[in-house]
Amino acid sequence: MKFDIGFVIPLESEASSLIHLLKNKKVKIHGTRKVITGRLNKKTVSIIISGCCKIKSASATQFLISTLSAKQYVHFVTAGAIDPALCIGDIIIVDEIVEHDVKELFPQKVSAPIHQISAELSIFKNKESV
Repeated sequence: MKFDIGFVIPLESEASSLIHLLKNKKVKIHGTRKVITGRLNKKTVSIIISGCCKIKSASATQFLISTLSAKQYVHFVTAGAIDPALCIGDIIIVDEIVEHDVKELFPQKVSAPIHQISAELSIFKNKESV
């Protein structure tokens, strides 16, 4: 079965509101990974609780791709912000990511990588507003 959306979420506390909305929910443990599947607004979804850090996130994403493939993948996380105009509960769709821990991985002087994100998130767009 190919899922419509595969969510990668670090903490179960971050995923709880999404998990609560699922219909026909099933929980499976794959080794140390917890995967929740179900239906959300007529879409089949899988949610993997990855654990924190980009290595665990990448590994969990690869697990979904290899075993529970989906048409689209979404990384759903909470994060801090330096903009005082942002409030708790605001939803931000990023178009650029800066890796903060590059100095830990590569101690020589290198600029932090900045990644441009160009994927269209059509699953989140309201068709009436497009």
